[in-house]
Amino acid sequence: KQWYQRRVRGTFDGAVLCSGVTVKEGTTISPDCILSYDTTVGPGVTLKRGTRVTAPVRNTDRTESECSGDSEDTRCSGEDEASPPLHEILGADHWGVLYDSDGGYRPTGHTDTPCALLLSDSSDSTPVPSEPDQDVGFYSEVLDSFRAGFTIRKDIDGVLIEVNASKHAYNVSVWDQLMYVTRALLEMSPSPAQFRTHLEYFGPLFVKLAGDRQTETVILEEVVTWARDEGRLGELQSILHSLYDADVVDEGSILAWVVHLEEDVRERIGRFVTWLQEADEESSEEEED
Repeated sequence: KQWYQRRVRGTFDGAVLCSGVTVKEGTTISPDCILSYDTTVGPGVTLKRGTRVTAPVRNTDRTESECSGDSEDTRCSGEDEASPPLHEILGADHWGVLYDSDGGYRPTGHTDTPCALLLSDSSDSTPVPSEPDQDVGFYSEVLDSFRAGFTIRKDIDGVLIEVNASKHAYNVSVWDQLMYVTRALLEMSPSPAQFRTHLEYFGPLFVKLAGDRQTETVILEEVVTWARDEGRLGELQSILHSLYDADVVDEGSILAWVVHLEEDVRERIGRFVTWLQEADEESSEEEED
């Protein structure tokens, strides 16, 4: 079983490519880009550094009719005419939403092809950066290290050394490492209460592996992917709260990430997000005073 699938025909370095992403032939993804799950970019474009693409959100301020994909120019009404159309930025076969640095969305039009797992007919697809057998081998070793470490309460730095040794042995990227250690912790936890207990031990390991918005976003995306795969979206709010309490992810990362989510997922975690927003507002008011 492959828990994380991408179809990549371009090149990338220092970017985050989440589950279900398709990068079409001749596409270059610059560092610090984030492609959220089930998005497609390309062919033959270069994404500028820091570009963020996510799946379309149903309740954006602009309706699909205002941003029709039938026209070659996919600019929305009222958008700066100097801004290039999305097909020039993300490619002719793109599927996704460009999330601008000011927090605004530019919804794309729909292509005639399915939205996520698209491949052209030429040349073979090559997963990047690691092969499926390597991924499975790495994940298996991480799970073994986690289970053994937790059983004997091994020093967490020792567990981290084992995980990093497996990473280098299997030539796994830092992004895949983060995803698989997140998956391993979730797989070990048959309930939210068990997850919280495990996180009390493993939390410092995640803090050392993550620590910025990009890496925290990888963890958050993998939690959602796992919850969907396992039919456990009902536990998502509790799991995210535990990650927040353990300082694995902070409120800034969560609030920036949540706007990318599909409506059904946002509804599942609505109370937690509202609580974070209110706490953030109170903190801002205190700083102003």
